[in-house]
Amino acid sequence: MLFGIFVFWVFAIYFRNLPLTPPNGVNFPGDTPTYVDSVHFIETGISTPNFLPNRLLTNFAYLRLLILFDKFRILYLGWIVLNSLFYIFSGFIFYKIVNRIFGSDKVAAFGTALFLGNYVSITFGLHYLTDIGSVMFYLAAANFTLEYIKTGDIKSAYFAASMAGVGGLFKEYALGGFIMVALAILYRAKYKNEKFLRPICLAAFISFTPIVLVQISVFLQYHYSYLNWVRYVSGTPSVSYKSKVVEHLKAMFYMFNTGYLLFFYSLYLLRKNYTKYFSSEVKIFLGIFLLSALPILVYPGITERLDFIFAPFLILVSCVAVKEHEMQHKFWLFFLVIYLLVTFSMDTYILQPEWKVALMLSLKKII
Repeated sequence: MLFGIFVFWVFAIYFRNLPLTPPNGVNFPGDTPTYVDSVHFIETGISTPNFLPNRLLTNFAYLRLLILFDKFRILYLGWIVLNSLFYIFSGFIFYKIVNRIFGSDKVAAFGTALFLGNYVSITFGLHYLTDIGSVMFYLAAANFTLEYIKTGDIKSAYFAASMAGVGGLFKEYALGGFIMVALAILYRAKYKNEKFLRPICLAAFISFTPIVLVQISVFLQYHYSYLNWVRYVSGTPSVSYKSKVVEHLKAMFYMFNTGYLLFFYSLYLLRKNYTKYFSSEVKIFLGIFLLSALPILVYPGITERLDFIFAPFLILVSCVAVKEHEMQHKFWLFFLVIYLLVTFSMDTYILQPEWKVALMLSLKKII
């Protein structure tokens, strides 16, 4: 039944975005054209005037799949179907994580709805972009890390490292999975008297060998590295922020919006009695989960898409409120409806530049 709901949700959203399908080769704004240009460059060796090989560095596996779709002349159809599958599997993995932490199917279902109904999940995950694939592998790494913390089975740690390694070929987010694995190994070494040096080194080898090989290959062919890409992004006018803290706060608000009502109420409940909701292993996992997302803060660009890496942590904490009032089914259904309405209204009424400009002009007239 849950699988059927996921599939229906995915295709309902797909048909909502269907008019965006580019007719006769018309490109999308944003990052989408850079992926398309990279696909055509790999296939033909012909580049556009402003082409940069950065996508060859950061989206190696994704581009190979897109090339396969393009050979069958189903580039955009294959792309949206692939992202739909990543979206569905991300939901299943997140459901498993929530259920392991709270031991409740109801809480897990609600938490998964918050994740799948998130503004970024829908707007950017189910679009002609590459974020959702890496997020899926990041969540898979988190799931195996949680299993390792609870059981001590080192194979789970290596599975987590492999998820980070494969996911890193889709987009950089997944490499945060290695941070989770390394910190989990150190935790068990300190409190469970287990060895840590060899497991961490092996996990690092598993996680980083694929992406390092890609980086070396691209550098040898095009004399271009990830450092070049970061310098390029840092030099663009769009990342000239007066305050990075303020910009991150804005992006985080847009990303989770009404979900913060649950988050702050959950913090209140945890302050009163955190042992009621989380075991010591889960507390360690949540701390590790949060730390694994922090490297995104040093990236020069700031968007809801990037800060979405914090969403799983925010939702896990927010589920404390759901666990506390688990039987209030009507209230949670009502809250979820409001959450989804805000999600589907963000672009039209909240983030639309023309709308914001009109509002500011109106306020100035009133003042």
